[in-house]
Amino acid sequence: MKPRNIFRGAAVVGSGVVVSQAINILSYPILARLFTPADFGAFSLFFFGMQVLGASLAGRYEQAIMLCRTPTRARHALSLAQAAALLATFVLVALFGLLATQLDALTDTNLGGYWMVVPIAGFFVSLQTSLTFLAVRYGHFGAVSVARTVKSAAAFLIQIGLVYSIWGGVGALIAGETIGAALSILPVIGAYRAHDKRSIFRTRRGRRHVLRLAAIYLDQPLWNLPHVFISQVSRWIMAIMITALYTKADAGAYFLMFRVVMMPSTLVSGSLSQVFFRAAAEEQRETGGFASTLKTVVLPLLALGLFGTLILAMLGPQLFAVTLGEQWRPAGEMAAIFAPYMVLQMVLATVAPSYILGGCQKPMLLVASLQTAVFLFGFWLGHEFMGDIRWAIGTSVWLSVPYMAGMLLWYRRIARSGVVQKERKLNHE
Repeated sequence: MKPRNIFRGAAVVGSGVVVSQAINILSYPILARLFTPADFGAFSLFFFGMQVLGASLAGRYEQAIMLCRTPTRARHALSLAQAAALLATFVLVALFGLLATQLDALTDTNLGGYWMVVPIAGFFVSLQTSLTFLAVRYGHFGAVSVARTVKSAAAFLIQIGLVYSIWGGVGALIAGETIGAALSILPVIGAYRAHDKRSIFRTRRGRRHVLRLAAIYLDQPLWNLPHVFISQVSRWIMAIMITALYTKADAGAYFLMFRVVMMPSTLVSGSLSQVFFRAAAEEQRETGGFASTLKTVVLPLLALGLFGTLILAMLGPQLFAVTLGEQWRPAGEMAAIFAPYMVLQMVLATVAPSYILGGCQKPMLLVASLQTAVFLFGFWLGHEFMGDIRWAIGTSVWLSVPYMAGMLLWYRRIARSGVVQKERKLNHE
């Protein structure tokens, strides 16, 4: 896949991401005045929990959709991912219902029955993700773009409608996010229907084939799933730590800061990651490696990220105070500190399929676990020595940055390793 085709596909997907992020940007000044920092603090536990489960419920079998060598096997991998997500959701809804009181006590919140909605929302996220992989594989970039827009627009409109009618507080935030995630499935269902005539589970032979497929891609739930779960759950743990060590208002400020600052990362990785995956897989099949695709994507992202970091470092507090209100200035101060982390996270999130293409799911579990440990340990260390949330965030960021730079160099080595092995084989012959 040529560089211009990579960025052309990313541009189509990115148009939806741009619109969705624009909706988010326009919605925050409104939502920040309708909901309190405490509301956002409680919502952060739901939101990060939804993201954790959305990335985990399918056992990461959705990744196999891009790895499969035939379209038929890719469709079967989609069925496998959907079945795994549905089964896990039923189990977790019951579990969250039983443990709702304990979870409230642990997090110092009063979500109650809303805890049961976390896996339901996570299921919709998981389903949309797996359908998106299939749509990208078939080149239906427009459907992916529309799905991104639908989620943000629906969530915002529902939240506004509820807060001005019958339902305010954290319940309105949760309902809007959940229904928005469910509606985002509709645009990408078309790609599935266009290429899949019937469910593989209708026949005994089909069910046996799914079990064989689950065994073929066993590395996904065995190694990739724990890695992604650990990476995602760190955000949830961070929200719990801030609530426990500081206040729910601080957790709300951190949550809103995180969503705003990570917008460039979401925008870029949401536009490029799956297109990069497709292009890198094609290059790997042809040459044995994907260093060219990696270089094409990484260098522009680093330049873009550095520019964003300078803006936040110089104007972060002022921008938050002007656009969201003076009560959110602390979030702007956090943003100025957090900006360097954003740059590397944006790049790493975009080229994350590198370790899958390199067959490095097992070592990646260790790498991701250490990254999470460094990030959370840094926050605790800053809190213990300085007792201030800004110092805690700063310590976490500056311990994480060198480690994340090392991960990027590792990805480069993975991308080149296949080419080197192929060249050695040719020379030997």
